[in-house]
Amino acid sequence: MTRRIILHFGAPKAGSTFLQRVLLQNTDRLAAAGVAYPHDGSGHPGNAEAISRLTRPGFEALFASGAATVILSHEYLFAKVDDARKLAKLAAAANVVIQKLVFLRPWSEFCCGDFSQHLKQNFEVYLAARRAYGGKSLEDMAQGRAAELDPANYFVHWSRVIPLPALTIASHRAIPATVEVMLGGPGLNWVLPRHMANPSLRLSDCEAIAAMIDNPEVPADQVREAFQTAHHHTSDPDPARNPERMARIEAMFARHNDALRDIYQFDNRLPGNG
Repeated sequence: MTRRIILHFGAPKAGSTFLQRVLLQNTDRLAAAGVAYPHDGSGHPGNAEAISRLTRPGFEALFASGAATVILSHEYLFAKVDDARKLAKLAAAANVVIQKLVFLRPWSEFCCGDFSQHLKQNFEVYLAARRAYGGKSLEDMAQGRAAELDPANYFVHWSRVIPLPALTIASHRAIPATVEVMLGGPGLNWVLPRHMANPSLRLSDCEAIAAMIDNPEVPADQVREAFQTAHHHTSDPDPARNPERMARIEAMFARHNDALRDIYQFDNRLPGNG
């Protein structure tokens, strides 16, 4: 029996939580197809954050259920290929194939999700300081991300550490179809309550809440109420995501999109901004 690992390593804000939650809710269907998604049931729904500390017994324990395929997933790994070096060595010694998988979304959408995630994770810190985002705007943060991220280069390094099979890159909108094909069509239940997939807050709500935080005359309880209310409107239209604004952010990532097309023939541009 040929054993394999499907290693999903991001990108952040590109459906990782959705995928991980779906895998967790389909344990029985996965097992019937000879697939395991090992998880201790606590904390983050991802299961690959600690792969840099894997031992030989820990590696073999991944296949303890008798599964031929093990899925490992964590968006934290996106730019951290060095964390996978030990896994690669253990897999090579055990003749286990590692299939690399990454999902991407247009960078303007990524930046809006990133902006939301910062507010979610740092809300109380921002409120205590009465200063949101360190005074930065979405555009400021997007410019910083464009400068620090280098996805095409990350993927080159991933392919050096784990040369074969070739990296699979797909749109975050193609997560179900891509995973079903890789697993041989087990027919997973892909219906997930929206709140379980860590949906992004609307950009308009993030900016309104940031303005409230920055205004010391707005009572803290009122800001908290607005923050909680925003979680109930994630699927509503977002007037702050207008085409002109998204196009400006897309332009910041032009060199990244060019590299992804040139090296990997993957078009990650926002539709309508080609």
